[in-house]
Amino acid sequence: MGRKVHLVHHLEADESHRLYKEAKDATERTHLQIIWLLSSGRSAQFVAEVTGYTPRWISVLVGRYNEAGVAGLGDQR
Repeated sequence: MGRKVHLVHHLEADESHRLYKEAKDATERTHLQIIWLLSSGRSAQFVAEVTGYTPRWISVLVGRYNEAGVAGLGDQR
């Protein structure tokens, strides 16, 4: 999974970075960090190494983000 993933354009990288920095909830903050890094052109493998999430979980988050935007991130339990 070293390739770049496709993100549906919901936010510019700058906006996802701002939301990441402002997030209070730890889960939401990490999910926004992942989206920010991916939208900045980082590979999923790089993001997995930096965040400690598995490439599989990153692909799940990307799917949720692509489908619902920022509302698809965070703790969905």
